Amino acid sequence: MFSSPSNVEDEIDTIHKILESNTFLFHLRKPNLNIQETRCFLNKISVNYHSKIVIHNHISLLNEYKLKGFYCTRQFLEKNKIELLKQQYPKSIFSKGCHSINELKDINHYNYVFLSPIFDSISKNNLHSNFKLTQLEKELKLVKTAIYALGGITPNQLKKIEHINFKGVGVLGFIWENKHPIKQLHKLFK
Repeated sequence: MFSSPSNVEDEIDTIHKILESNTFLFHLRKPNLNIQETRCFLNKISVNYHSKIVIHNHISLLNEYKLKGFYCTRQFLEKNKIELLKQQYPKSIFSKGCHSINELKDINHYNYVFLSPIFDSISKNNLHSNFKLTQLEKELKLVKTAIYALGGITPNQLKKIEHINFKGVGVLGFIWENKHPIKQLHKLFK
């Protein structure tokens, strides 16, 4: 589950409801927040849930909070080596996003990766899928690192990929582009 990149009404309360009843990780992706604003946001979330949070910015916050890990953006990886980060933050997990089959060849140092967009994105109108599900089914059988499907995930789309070797899914638009994110989450789990 990803946070909305922008602020949402009753967001902290919704995040608490999401995390209190589910075991999955929560990706805190707020690209426009500086480090102090990210601290303020994290401070609003109960410390009981910090161990389920993977942050997308300000890796130094791993030293300040008991967070689960860090998502490495492409820009971040241009300046940092994943092998060194794993040594520096040995208790943290690391993930990243991939947007092609070729990118899956260099993911051994990550705990898991997202492959996207599997379907046309809900939250980004101009982001369309270039994947063929039959090709994904063959290719993902060869990958040992956990791969999560991301992009355009809805209950109907889940049925189309349940036979593919995905470890799970990442969800953003289906949940946050609706006025009732908790109801949307329940629809997804049905």
